[in-house]
Amino acid sequence: MAGRNYGVGDPARASEATYDYASGDVERPTMVADLSELVEGDVRFDEYTRQLYATDASAYEAVPIGVVMPKSTADASAVVEYCARWEIPVLPRGGGTSLAGQAVNEAVVLDFSRYMGDVLAVDADPDDPTVTAQAGTVLAELNETIAPEGLKFGPDPAAGDRSVLGGAVGNNSTGAHSLVYGKTDYYVEEVEAVLADGSVHRFAEIAVDDLRARADPDADAWGPNGPDSDLLPRIYAEVARVLDEEADEVDARYPDLKRNVSGYNLDVLVDEARGERPLPDDSGVDPESEPGTVNLARLLAGSEGTLAVVTEATVSLAPVPETKAVALLTYDDLLDAMEDVEPILEHDPCAVEVMDDVLLGLARETAEFREVVGMLPPGTDSVLLVEFYAASAAEGRRKVADLVADRLDDVETTAEPSDGAAD
Repeated sequence: MAGRNYGVGDPARASEATYDYASGDVERPTMVADLSELVEGDVRFDEYTRQLYATDASAYEAVPIGVVMPKSTADASAVVEYCARWEIPVLPRGGGTSLAGQAVNEAVVLDFSRYMGDVLAVDADPDDPTVTAQAGTVLAELNETIAPEGLKFGPDPAAGDRSVLGGAVGNNSTGAHSLVYGKTDYYVEEVEAVLADGSVHRFAEIAVDDLRARADPDADAWGPNGPDSDLLPRIYAEVARVLDEEADEVDARYPDLKRNVSGYNLDVLVDEARGERPLPDDSGVDPESEPGTVNLARLLAGSEGTLAVVTEATVSLAPVPETKAVALLTYDDLLDAMEDVEPILEHDPCAVEVMDDVLLGLARETAEFREVVGMLPPGTDSVLLVEFYAASAAEGRRKVADLVADRLDDVETTAEPSDGAAD
């Protein structure tokens, strides 16, 4: 699928439209003319478009300089190179589902969701399945494409029907099932990216010795009219320096959190170089992790477009679970629910979601949810929704029964708990 249909609400898509995005009433008409010569995609610096892109899913607002909707990596490269020469900030944007203002800024916004939404290749190798897709590919559509192979992209952000692959890489996204799948960085195998000088490169696994051999800290020479040299040797040199000089500092300062996406992925870089890359569920070290290699594509995960503009990514895939089972636990106090999370995790659920009194109150006021919430026991203040993956319905029922037997007394279940489940 080549991008999405934005016809609804867009004056340029109406049959009677007379709206001119490139009229004289635009911000920076000279820049519009220059960029229009450089790219095949849309160049929109009009007030209507700029206001549309001034917000994302967060509370932040910043009116961009303008918006370019690239049709290819070459378009993105041309915009970045042009803006680098004139010292104009550039902001890559996906579905605009960011909750902390990552997709808004006073910059030239590159919207990849319009045209660059193709799934390029699917490799269903049972030992190493992957999919390659453009940055604007909607995650739900990507999963729909690979579902016939019994595969899925593990991280599942809540806005997966709108968020895109490039955004998942940029934010190092995760989701409700992070207990099993972890974060996006674990699945990134290779990316195509545009560097700050507009050059296009592919980043993937590389031997640390090879990286050092290619390193040159003085290679980045900027001419009077902008960048005119290869940035790769300097990048390799800085990565090598971090591994050689800062590894202990990274160990000391990076918090040991399952869903930490703050800062650059230097902890992942150091772990990989040592052959200690953790599995996404934190159950141990990845058996395929070998010392002496790093994957620079994973360093881009979570960098929010500040290191490079990702235009294409190859990510590894996970099998679709055979079935699921769910337990709903109710509480008369939110603190009791929170205290229950740790013992619940001992049962290896794939997800644990809390709904507090505020959310339940809003649901009671909503017609479509009122009847469902009314089924909860009187006095319910909070609930925990606990989900399990299972190989069969019977196994799923047993997992729920084990949880119920462990957490509650004198409760009847439709399945017998395992021996010792309540011990």
